[in-house]
Amino acid sequence: MEDEDSLLNKAEDYLLVERNGDTLYISFKDLPIQNGLLDSGTMNLKATLIIPAELAVEIDGKSTDLVLKPRKLLNDWSVKDSGNLSVFLQDNSDIKIDARGVEELEGPENGWKMTEVKEETSEEGAVKKNGIFNIGKGKHTLTVTDAFNLNVQYP
Repeated sequence: MEDEDSLLNKAEDYLLVERNGDTLYISFKDLPIQNGLLDSGTMNLKATLIIPAELAVEIDGKSTDLVLKPRKLLNDWSVKDSGNLSVFLQDNSDIKIDARGVEELEGPENGWKMTEVKEETSEEGAVKKNGIFNIGKGKHTLTVTDAFNLNVQYP
């Protein structure tokens, strides 16, 4: 928000950061609701978080859409409970993506090795997929659990 009447003026207005030992917790606060004549009142936040490749990362997506660009992964990452998750890989990527309980797996043809698992707790009988996508030696793993859609973009 760039006008002078912005409801969000500094990082503390929308970001909660806590440190506990060697773990850093970063959460986004609920955004303020602004009512207007032609406005629904809901605001969206697009944020970019740059994480050093050597750090282990755990993301709780809370059913939101996420985009990951792991580049040269030097530790294991995990993402749980995301809506649509897009993972952009580079030519020289060395990563294993382990998907568990994902409704849709997308990516390059013949990229996924997958099995379908019947979700027993779902009343609709939704079929969840488990799959592995491996580029390079796959020394480090990106584990994705309980996502709606996982789309891997690889050149």
